[in-house]
Amino acid sequence: MTDPITIYSLSDSAVDNAGGRLLHIYGDFANQFGFVYNVHVGPTGTIADPKAYSGKAGSKTDIMYWNDVELRCYLPRLDAGTIVNVLIRRLDGAREQLIPNVLAVLPQQYFSSVFDLRAVLPPYYALGPRNLDNVEPIP
Repeated sequence: MTDPITIYSLSDSAVDNAGGRLLHIYGDFANQFGFVYNVHVGPTGTIADPKAYSGKAGSKTDIMYWNDVELRCYLPRLDAGTIVNVLIRRLDGAREQLIPNVLAVLPQQYFSSVFDLRAVLPPYYALGPRNLDNVEPIP
């Protein structure tokens, strides 16, 4: 029988589908030093969903707790237009908690990147949509 994990909140309620976004999971992780967790993010809410990544070399999806109230992981690539579940599970199966329908997955947005890139390109490469706040008015 597994013990539930008290989860207070997640850092995000909406993410893009590209993956790689840092997700903070806030909850009760006291006395969990040395235990390895897996975080599954997907539509089924089971261990069949893709695992989140640790972001540390050598421990691909094995996530260690950050401190007594926080677990950090990086999201996998997800399907846009869905609402996914997050399953936090200790590797030995002693503790787990499912958070249903918690993350809305949006298509990746490039709006801010376009204008950041335009600022460093020469004028003849500055193509595409224009942010009218950045365009100098004609006298």
